[in-house]
Amino acid sequence: MKVLQLISSGGMFGAENMLLALSLALRRDACRVSVAVFGDRREPHLEIAQACRESGLEVVTIPCRGRWDGDAVRTLSKWIGESGAEVLHCHGYKADIFGGMASRGLRIARISTCHNWPDRRWLMRAYAALDRRMLRRFDFIGTPSRQVARILSRSGIAERKIVQIGNGIDTCRFGAGSRQSRTQPVIGFAGRLVEAKGGAVLLEAAAAVLREQPSARFVFAGDGPCRKEWEELAQRHGIASNVVFLGTRRDMPAVYSSFDALALPSDEEAMPMCVLEAMAAGVPVVATAVGSVPELIEDQVNGILIPPRRPDALSRAIVRLLGDGEWARKLGENGRRCVEQNYSSTRMSAQYRELYDRALTRM
Repeated sequence: MKVLQLISSGGMFGAENMLLALSLALRRDACRVSVAVFGDRREPHLEIAQACRESGLEVVTIPCRGRWDGDAVRTLSKWIGESGAEVLHCHGYKADIFGGMASRGLRIARISTCHNWPDRRWLMRAYAALDRRMLRRFDFIGTPSRQVARILSRSGIAERKIVQIGNGIDTCRFGAGSRQSRTQPVIGFAGRLVEAKGGAVLLEAAAAVLREQPSARFVFAGDGPCRKEWEELAQRHGIASNVVFLGTRRDMPAVYSSFDALALPSDEEAMPMCVLEAMAAGVPVVATAVGSVPELIEDQVNGILIPPRRPDALSRAIVRLLGDGEWARKLGENGRRCVEQNYSSTRMSAQYRELYDRALTRM
């Protein structure tokens, strides 16, 4: 089976990491996989393209002038038509919209994975609404989140097309390294720096944690439109010397190994890859009970669940983890076991292969 994977963003965040893990697992399952990434001239982040090439995948970059580019649609249509592919699998609003238009009239199964729409800027909300309209034309939509599935259903997409498939990762990649020894405790955040991810809540909690653990550091791995705002917020809280913004990193297994805990105080989530990756690395996780996070984390067993927008609850959880190393280690071990058993890339690949087969039988 020849599968084309098409993704909107060129960074290395949740959807991009999921696409890479899925593509490699499909290849191990004897599929031929090609990856297309939009090369946006405004923000030419092509980290995922480079990561795919380094992994031996066929990669093509589609030049794109912005959020809409008719030439990019025509280029994509030509590539799809000449590829001999049986399945087009899209990730992200631009991939859905451009891929849906470019594949019109072509004999190819159309699949999308809807991760979430976390960017709350009005323009991005408009694109999200357009995305959901385009998805009505797809054969199937996979999503890791019941909440996203409900949004899709309310948007007029037939329920028979919506399939919940959990994200998966290569557990060996994130569990192979040893934890780094250090004297300063490190609390990490990983993901896009957007409002819905709760960075402002984490920084408020950090100020409280540092009153009890003044040597602690808070490390943000990722980039996004809120970076400058959060850097300024750290200054206002008087904790800037204890807060580090790493930007986008491609060595995330090493980054996770430097964390004593991962904090994800999001307002909304689908199934966050950073939680799966941290758990696979044996890092205890504190996260808000939103989206599919409660499906991943059993509170006090393999992680800690807190309510959203509660910096006091977040700071208490972090202080407890830093003060009880044995309990933190047990949570990390249980988290890794959970991911190994339920959220491997091999399992995810098998579920998407089944979805591809179902779409092809309907053509």
